[in-house]
Amino acid sequence: MMQPSPTFRGPNGVAWEVPLPEHETSHAQLCQWLIFAPGAHPLWRYHVIVVVHLREMNGQQAKLAFPGASHELMVLAVDPDAEDTIEPEEPETQVPWLMPPDAVVQFIVANDEQARRVARFAAEACTRGLIVPDSDHLRSWQEGIAGTAEHVRLGGHPD
Repeated sequence: MMQPSPTFRGPNGVAWEVPLPEHETSHAQLCQWLIFAPGAHPLWRYHVIVVVHLREMNGQQAKLAFPGASHELMVLAVDPDAEDTIEPEEPETQVPWLMPPDAVVQFIVANDEQARRVARFAAEACTRGLIVPDSDHLRSWQEGIAGTAEHVRLGGHPD
């Protein structure tokens, strides 16, 4: 696996922002982060954070967890059999994640850029050990993302 310089490095791991391939505006995914946190789980060393918008697409409305939800963040373990094939800086490389997700959290922000900022803060928090990318920590994800989204939306969470 190529190891380009990570976007964040902390005591509990590293994180890379994965560039997305050029896509049509009909694609809901806004960003993706690859997290290497070997202490998060004995089997899953890598996770991804994916953020999508919840706007109507192709005549279909997303299923909202609560009224007004604008975006959704998912945390997914990466298939350990595919770890050697992951290239964080290559948008053509699909990161092979496992289902079901470890965490799915819907939140409210004013726009897609704010949603990307929420994901960025989450990725950095994983590297610092403030939040663990594993399903055993779902409640922490729910509370942490809701609070971060509120701060970003209200302008109280500078970069």
